[in-house]
Amino acid sequence: MEKSKKKVGVKKTAKVVEPVAKKKNSNQMKATIMGIAMIVAALGLGVGTYAYYQSTITGNVSGTITAWSFLVNNEASEFTADLGDLKPGVSGQITLNLSAQASGLGVSAVVSFSNPQNWPANLKLYTGSNKTGEITFGTTTVSRTIAAGEADSVVIYYDWPIGTSAETGPTADQTASFTITVVGTQVQE
Repeated sequence: MEKSKKKVGVKKTAKVVEPVAKKKNSNQMKATIMGIAMIVAALGLGVGTYAYYQSTITGNVSGTITAWSFLVNNEASEFTADLGDLKPGVSGQITLNLSAQASGLGVSAVVSFSNPQNWPANLKLYTGSNKTGEITFGTTTVSRTIAAGEADSVVIYYDWPIGTSAETGPTADQTASFTITVVGTQVQE
């Protein structure tokens, strides 16, 4: 008699077969996710590489402002000149020392004369030592160009001759004066 080869306690299970369509969709889904992951990874590497080689360089730009200095008789805003006692027969000069010595720029200086107060009619001002270039208040100007670091001067001569004509104007003990204005402008270089 033949013995049956039956195993006791072992149960046979049936193998479940998945439909082909479901399996195909699952593989496509895995492939799509894997493709997206690879694209994201590639983009990440590309951005990372760009950032790795990126450089930022800053610079500081500066310059020194050139010195400006213009003085008249060692003054920067106001000066005085005293002619002393004025009377017929007096003559002399007024010297305007123009300085651009502490300046990094050249200066164009224009001197003008105005505002005569109690000024005797026969007391004349001149630009030349030999009584030439008579100065007319409000009209006459004298110009100088001074190089940077240099100085120059303008000399104004005055003369009140004796007995040339009757003097009209101020009486004794009055103060005679006028205004000198000096405008210094940067020379365009």
